[in-house]
Amino acid sequence: MSYFRKIGWGGAANEAMIGWAAKNPAEALQWLGREADSETRRSVMGSAIRGLAHTEPDLAVKTLEEQPMKERNRYAEELITTTLHSMGIDGAQKLVEGMIARATGSGSLREDYLKHVFHDYASLRIFQSAANGTLSETVNWLNQHVGQPYVDHRVIAAATERLAAQNPQETFRWLENVNTTLLRAGDESTAGYRVLLETWAKKDGAPVVELWLQSKTGHPHYDHIAYNYVALVAARDSKKATQWAASIKDSTIRKNAVSLVGRKATKKGF
Repeated sequence: MSYFRKIGWGGAANEAMIGWAAKNPAEALQWLGREADSETRRSVMGSAIRGLAHTEPDLAVKTLEEQPMKERNRYAEELITTTLHSMGIDGAQKLVEGMIARATGSGSLREDYLKHVFHDYASLRIFQSAANGTLSETVNWLNQHVGQPYVDHRVIAAATERLAAQNPQETFRWLENVNTTLLRAGDESTAGYRVLLETWAKKDGAPVVELWLQSKTGHPHYDHIAYNYVALVAARDSKKATQWAASIKDSTIRKNAVSLVGRKATKKGF
């Protein structure tokens, strides 16, 4: 390993470590712990964890969690993708939920590595369940985690896109609950509304979406929804975007919407 790195073949060193850790986990970890210099250890640790995930997923997670907190995120790359191949969706879920439980106990739910792992697992599960007709089960699972600091808004958006393609109105009702939870948890922004509006407009046309949006002016989340619609239309129709921005009641959100329209218009001008 050190030789490969010394002559500039970092990629070869990483590939070699993946194979070594997969075939002989104990020997590879022993070498990392006793013989590798610190620079080499940091450069191939992520590959070692990926190799372990092929054949020893529990050991891969244990090794990840033994690393310094600030370094874990860089080592989490492709951990879940590899684990899915070796354990399947249910096995990977148990690993992820075990990580969440341990992070809860150690007070590290906000750490980037956990967000990384959860995002990767949830995204892959959403994709898979949309293909095999079990999306509702995935949404039920996701609901248990909404509002937790490790749930990236991109996960909500990914689920929204799949749901909205089937039933926009039902998706909105789901997002109502999701975003009520997020706002109560201290989030300053909502998740999924922009994707809902965009997917719905592609499905049924912008006039249908705008008519629906007009009917929601009294909704508690209206300002957030309208802001996201402004973001969607600002680049192609600044006049319409400005009109929707003016309908926003909250002064801060309205100011942000107007500013966004200005930025889009300036960019379009160039």
